[in-house]
Amino acid sequence: EAFQRERQVRREAGFSPTEMEDLRELFQTYCTIDLKVLGHPVHTRLRQPAQKSALARLMSLLVVCGIQDLSDWEVGKLEDTVLKVMPETDGSPVSFNVFMLCMREIFTHSIGKIKWRSDKEK
Repeated sequence: EAFQRERQVRREAGFSPTEMEDLRELFQTYCTIDLKVLGHPVHTRLRQPAQKSALARLMSLLVVCGIQDLSDWEVGKLEDTVLKVMPETDGSPVSFNVFMLCMREIFTHSIGKIKWRSDKEK
């Protein structure tokens, strides 16, 4: 069932098989993120501690990827992503399927100026 769900999410998100491999590598990093990598508290409109942890984890992943500063708008889009894609999070790393949906949101909104390769090919 997990494989079927992954295929469904891949199709829904529009990721190519090559992009999936890249996302798997990024997912491994995401799963091992130290939330202290940000070096500062996250100021957010999110109220639940688990949602704050999920936001901090995504922001920390971007820092690991070399993206240091996010605009207030970008942080707002990440907050929206947490609320939309992982509303029931417990703050720990999400499944690969949910991670793919988070990354689709990051690519769609060019958070941290990250571009989706498929967008360049269109």
